[in-house]
Amino acid sequence: MSTARKQFLLVLGCLFAFMPELALKAEEQTKDSSKLAILGSGHGIDHVGIAVRDLEAAKKTYRALGFTVFGGGKHPDLGTRNSGPSFENGYLELITFWDRSKAIGGMVANFLEKHEGGLFLGLDVSPVDGTAKLLRASGFNVHGPEAASAIEDPEQHDQPPNGGSWRFLGFPNGPIPAAHLPVKSSDAIFFLQYDSWVGNLHANTAKKLSSVWMGVRDLEASVRGYESMGFRRSHKLALPQLGAQGQEIEAGLGSILLLQPENSTGKVAAFLAERGAEGIIGVSIEVSSLQTARSLLEANTKRQFEPYAGPYGHSILIPPEFTHGIWIEFFQK
Repeated sequence: MSTARKQFLLVLGCLFAFMPELALKAEEQTKDSSKLAILGSGHGIDHVGIAVRDLEAAKKTYRALGFTVFGGGKHPDLGTRNSGPSFENGYLELITFWDRSKAIGGMVANFLEKHEGGLFLGLDVSPVDGTAKLLRASGFNVHGPEAASAIEDPEQHDQPPNGGSWRFLGFPNGPIPAAHLPVKSSDAIFFLQYDSWVGNLHANTAKKLSSVWMGVRDLEASVRGYESMGFRRSHKLALPQLGAQGQEIEAGLGSILLLQPENSTGKVAAFLAERGAEGIIGVSIEVSSLQTARSLLEANTKRQFEPYAGPYGHSILIPPEFTHGIWIEFFQK
């Protein structure tokens, strides 16, 4: 074999050796280019606020569902108290009020006069100042970023609190998409940046808040509202178990799933009729073992939960009467 041919084969071999690395870098670049500017380097879907009348009772309920519930804290400037389970990418915030004269405390109190359940959605962004600049440049009236924090709550003694601080950005007048949530307030949908975050391990193997479901009356109008803020539509989904058709909105590590009723007898139609307003109807949570989650759930609730083929994987669905007003889907990919 000639020297030139040997050199050619050597170069060719090196090229093939580096191809996986080059492909990986290309994939990473594609992912980076597909990131939503409004989120910056934040992970997007972060937490859903679930308004509850009795925080201690709600904590017991969620522990019975197999969640590890953090100690919670008190928000001195907001008039609220919270607790809940945290995941790799955020948490479910069980929230109630202690001072309804404060803005957020009053919002929660007014909501609880009629029902418990999903009240607001927080999206993780970084930097939050960049998100504020983008929204204002797009013509949205936003307030903030403002600083907030949680302190130890003397009424919660079961375990050490998860304190911390953050900066948040909200809408003062409830524009789209906040108009599709239960109340038109600064915190119906908002953006926040944490100082730090640590998730918990759960007996039900829950690991990720994957999707937040919004019940809406006009699917296309709602999609356009999110697109006007810089979000992107993703997959269309059929959800026969909810009697709805859905449209995913990309939101970082998770998605917002907009749900429009397909008939007047389905679960989404019933939700909209009961609430009298559009809003958060449920969440999808990824688990490592659906069998573990199901076995624990059935043992603690004395009820059977039949698996089904959901939009994200093999799933079970927990009705609102077991969760203080919100549908929870566990799924395993």
